[in-house]
Amino acid sequence: MLPEIKPFKQTDPYTVKYLVAIYTEFGENDQATKLLEGVKSLHGVKKDIGEILFFAYVRENKILKQQNQSLALYKEHETKSLYAEWSIESMFLISKTLKFETKILDIAYLLLLKLMKEPKFVIDRKFIGLYVKVLCKQLKYQEALDFLDSKQSFFEEDKHNRQKLEAELYHAMGNPVLTINVYFNLLRANNNAHLYREIWHEYLSVTRIVLHEYATRNKFDFAKEHIAEMVEEDPGNGTS
Repeated sequence: MLPEIKPFKQTDPYTVKYLVAIYTEFGENDQATKLLEGVKSLHGVKKDIGEILFFAYVRENKILKQQNQSLALYKEHETKSLYAEWSIESMFLISKTLKFETKILDIAYLLLLKLMKEPKFVIDRKFIGLYVKVLCKQLKYQEALDFLDSKQSFFEEDKHNRQKLEAELYHAMGNPVLTINVYFNLLRANNNAHLYREIWHEYLSVTRIVLHEYATRNKFDFAKEHIAEMVEEDPGNGTS
C-alpha cells in the first residue's frame, strides 16, 4: 500500500497521522518526517502535528530541528511549559555535541528562568534536574548546589537521589572531601543492599582521590596505607 501512496502529496492531518504511524512501524522514519514537514508547511505549527513532528526529529536524531520545533511549539502555545522543557533539553544535547563556545546554554538558562516566573508554572523534580544539568554544563556548580538546597522539600520521599546529586556536584567542583562526607552519610542511612554497594563504589573512588592528592602530597604514608586497607574491605550487603 505504501508504494502506491508515496507519489501522492498527503495534506490532510488525519490521514498523515495514520500514515506516519505506519511508516514508523516499518522503520521508514525519514518518510514519516517528510510527510509531517509537508503538513506543517501548509497548516503551520498545529499542536498535534507539531508534537508528532518533534518526536519524528527525535527518532532521526536531528537535534537542531527538534530544538527548533519544540521552541516553535512553545512560542505558539506558551501555556504549555512542556514544550519549553523539550527545547531546553534539546539545547543541552546540542551543547554536548559542540566543540566550541556557544550561547545556546545561555538561551536555555534564560528560558528556565522565564518558566519559573510564569504564574501557572509548577516546578517538579524533572524540572529541578534539568535546571541543575544546564548549570553544571555552564560550570555554575555553586549555583546548582544552592538551587538544589532550596528545593529540598521536593525530595522528602527520596533523599537518596538528592544527596547523590549533591555528591556529584561536589565531585565536579573538585571537592572530594565534601563528596566523601555526602557519600558517607548516604552509606549510614541506606539499608538497600543494591544501592549500598553502588554508593560504596562511588565512596571508594573519591576516597582514593583524596588519598592520592592529599595523603601523598603531605607524606602521610602510614595513614594512607591504613586507610587504603580499610577501603579495600568488602562492604557486605549494607544491612549490618
